[in-house]
Amino acid sequence: MNHNEMMAMKALSGMKSKSIMSVLVLCLVTLGMYIPYWFLSRKKVLDLLPSPDIPYTTLKVIIFYYLFSIPIRITAPFAFSDMHYSLFILLQRIIMILSAGVHIYCALSVTAAVNKVSGDEPAKGTAFAFLLNILYIQHRINKMSEPKHAYITRAS
Repeated sequence: MNHNEMMAMKALSGMKSKSIMSVLVLCLVTLGMYIPYWFLSRKKVLDLLPSPDIPYTTLKVIIFYYLFSIPIRITAPFAFSDMHYSLFILLQRIIMILSAGVHIYCALSVTAAVNKVSGDEPAKGTAFAFLLNILYIQHRINKMSEPKHAYITRAS
């Protein structure tokens, strides 16, 4: 393990644990805007990971778009004609699919980097990272930050 990987492991294990339920509630309440914020708020730690390759600028654009498109989404049915409203809805769906792709890419990239640092097999958790995104990554970080306990087993 090189110096950067040791620093990344120390930073990940020193990160404050966050409840998975609180992450889920924040994702639901903010209608998904918490996902790019989660990656951006942990930029310093994630940059220590080996080759995380996270598009931070794209995540900032996604947050900016979501925040400033809320008034347009509310007024669009009244302001646009039927044809223009249909085009607007199509554009919204395309942007939603693209942003979901960016979130999945970031989750897979971080999961691969965490696997590399922790010494796990490269494919471990890939399906969970794809399906659960930051919930799975937060779970892995919480597990890394837990103190190791010596468990006593009974001999039979």
